[in-house]
Amino acid sequence: DATKEKLQLQTILRSGALPARLETASVDIISPTLGGDFFQSAGYAAGLAALIVVVIVFVRYRSIKVALPIAFISLSEVVILLGIASTNDSAIWAAVLVVNLTIISLAWWKKQDVDMLAWIGALLIPLLGMLSWTIDLPAIGGMIAAIGTGVDQQIIIADESMRGSRERTAFTLKEKMKRAFFIVFGAAATAIGAMLPLMFLGIGLVKGFAITTIVGILVGVLIARPAYARIVEMTTKTEGAHTEKKEEKTQPAQPAAAQQ
Repeated sequence: DATKEKLQLQTILRSGALPARLETASVDIISPTLGGDFFQSAGYAAGLAALIVVVIVFVRYRSIKVALPIAFISLSEVVILLGIASTNDSAIWAAVLVVNLTIISLAWWKKQDVDMLAWIGALLIPLLGMLSWTIDLPAIGGMIAAIGTGVDQQIIIADESMRGSRERTAFTLKEKMKRAFFIVFGAAATAIGAMLPLMFLGIGLVKGFAITTIVGILVGVLIARPAYARIVEMTTKTEGAHTEKKEEKTQPAQPAAAQQ
């Protein structure tokens, strides 16, 4: 009986569905030794995972300029996601929304190329920031899931743009990026669709996992993935120019025309 009551109380506390209203009686501070150890272990695991990903991508494509940005952009996604989750001031996010719209509107007014993803990100990211959820263990799990799907999507972009010479002549770099982003958007929509029921119908820990995963995927698709595609595009053009110069140097000189 005691075990059943304990499990029932645990479920009620995690779900937040308490039968009575709570009032704060006192606040005690517990030494964060365990949390510090967990944070240190998580940092080591993240660094090791990033190193393994960089090594595997480098072995696959033989280009550190393609492999290294994957780890850097994944770290950037973590920082952005933590910033969105930790800032719970609606006034700050309202100011961010106004600044984003002002910058994009000025770019549009000057007739500069403004991607549709920039509009969506400028509107959606501040609105998501107003959710201000707690980063707990399920949220960390959602963050890992979002980063994992992000690495997969970056590898898809690199693979589509760094294909062999036969396919390089059949498709331009712009067409390859379109094919890659079609796959990326499809995978992101599928993952978000799977998380939406947990976000709206879930309770307690499950809801935090769903929110973190959805926000992480949106940050990746709207911000990180276009940035990585731009890096790969610049790298591919640079390497292609170097290859053409080498081919021109290795071609034998044409024999002089015979004099009549």
